[in-house]
Amino acid sequence: MGLDMYLNERIYFGGDFRGTMPNGSIKNIVGRHNANEISEVIKPAIYWRKANAIHKWFVDNIQDGSDGCDLYRVPYSKLMILKELCDEVLKNRDEADELLPTFSGFFFGSTDYDEYYFEELERTSEELAKLSKDSSYEYTSSW
Repeated sequence: MGLDMYLNERIYFGGDFRGTMPNGSIKNIVGRHNANEISEVIKPAIYWRKANAIHKWFVDNIQDGSDGCDLYRVPYSKLMILKELCDEVLKNRDEADELLPTFSGFFFGSTDYDEYYFEELERTSEELAKLSKDSSYEYTSSW
């Protein structure tokens, strides 16, 4: 029980896809389904657990302040802003509470600016750097 956060990548192929993906054949991904029936694949991009400062950023910058468990489209450009913000906080740790503040909620985890906080920012920056600008992204959370 607690704050679980998901960033998913939507890879769109179009209605008549017969090629291969970077990680292998489309048939390896869709399994027993007819590859010609698949127009997109949704795959996990980043999973966080109780990274409440990251969640607060999504609430403020993507969800228009609404802290719901809905699915929200996230432009790649916004994800790069989050990456830059994580990098800035890692360089200026004394400004963490102003740049990327923690967020309390029902089992949201610690609101301290401790090693876990900074480790999550470092991991977030690393994972965001791996994303493709050619994909679409969605964020959701649950608790």
